[in-house]
Amino acid sequence: MRTPFLFCTDFDGTLLSVGEERKIATEFYELLHKKKREDTFLWVINTGRSWESLFEELNRLQIPLLPDWVVLYEKEIFKVQGFQIFPHEEWNLKCRNSHKILFDTIGFFFEDLANYLILHTKAKIHSSSWSPIEVEASTNQEADQISLYIDQQLQNFPFLTYHRNFVYFRFAHKDFHKGSALKQIQRLLGISPKNSMACGDHFNDLPMLEIQLASHLACPANAVKEVKEKVIKQGGYVAKKEASLGITEALLKIEEKFDFNQDSIQRF
Repeated sequence: MRTPFLFCTDFDGTLLSVGEERKIATEFYELLHKKKREDTFLWVINTGRSWESLFEELNRLQIPLLPDWVVLYEKEIFKVQGFQIFPHEEWNLKCRNSHKILFDTIGFFFEDLANYLILHTKAKIHSSSWSPIEVEASTNQEADQISLYIDQQLQNFPFLTYHRNFVYFRFAHKDFHKGSALKQIQRLLGISPKNSMACGDHFNDLPMLEIQLASHLACPANAVKEVKEKVIKQGGYVAKKEASLGITEALLKIEEKFDFNQDSIQRF
């Protein structure tokens, strides 16, 4: 019996190009079709989007195949069947309860943060069911400034973290992120890190870009410096091409090093 291989990708920036075209390359779809025909190959989209937002984008792109699993809001896990998603109830309930308990006890942190943002930045403040405050910085430079401020404040809140993607910030319990969600899916499916690949491009992808979670790590050429450095440090692959073309390049590279049908591995 062939050993399943888990292919975990971020969406925006990693697959979907961030320029004006906002598309996913045909070459990516073709390679994914080939891998799913030939191997026990499972695809996970690990994103900060909601399902409604992700599905709308996939529908706009007329994507010829859907992922097998999705991680939404960087933390909730769902199985995809047809055009519907089905929650991993135990994980998602634990996730929601942990966040509620944490956020209920540190309201003053978000009050102080809101005051700082109003007085010292041009950032927009939003709220959602997943974070008492979601921040939209006005520029990348301002987002870096906000990151420095939050990092200083979080020294007093050991269970609180945040996910940053471009100029957007969302807060979360430190135990729930793209990396812990990927690990839980591996547990559910009985797939080991050596049969897993993780690909990302931005700060919120850093928790899943760990060699302990995926023996194959990759990022596209448009990834932020911190992602490239982490991938290189762990022996992963930094593509020469951007977005989905870069991930296609990385997946083709892994075929040269890894036999998907055997339990054998070489690092990039």
